[in-house]
Amino acid sequence: MEFEKQLIEILDIYAPGWYEDNEPLDGDEVDILVEHLRNRLNLINGNITQKEYEKLEEI
Repeated sequence: MEFEKQLIEILDIYAPGWYEDNEPLDGDEVDILVEHLRNRLNLINGNITQKEYEKLEEI
């Protein structure tokens, strides 16, 4: 897998200990992480403003 190392690094940031604790993310948690990544990528690529990003990331 081309981006496996980078994805594992992201998982280590998002869910520290996910591998050692033997607690992988479930499907809903993966969806939430992907949404965060989508929002950040849209910000980086200029598709949304900082204000829009902050609104999307409110929980």
